[in-house]
Amino acid sequence: MASPEEYIVAAIEESAELDCYPLYAPEGAELPYAVYQRTATDRTELLSGLHGCPTGTFTVTLYASSYTSVKSLASAAREALDNFNGDEGGLTIQKVAMTDERDGDPVFFDGRDTATFLVEQTYTIRWEE
Repeated sequence: MASPEEYIVAAIEESAELDCYPLYAPEGAELPYAVYQRTATDRTELLSGLHGCPTGTFTVTLYASSYTSVKSLASAAREALDNFNGDEGGLTIQKVAMTDERDGDPVFFDGRDTATFLVEQTYTIRWEE
């Protein structure tokens, strides 16, 4: 079955032209890249006892070697994901909404003597199962 995670990966890899990894990037991953994870899922029960469409909260963190690069990647990801609805890869998405975006603290990865910059984005996605 298609999942919202598959949608996120396809949208980001196509729009921002970078690799997208679940939970964490593998050691030695080349910059730039993105990491995503589902942080919550709401399955509200209806009065009929059935569940409606789930709504998930997802975090996408983009990493790049410069501040201007990561901001450009964040813009591309936002344009690809925010306000989307429709069918994608066998999944019907009712609504994607960005709920937060912020700069993360620069990090220093092993083997790099310069900072890596990041932007963290939070999205809610409502889809049909």
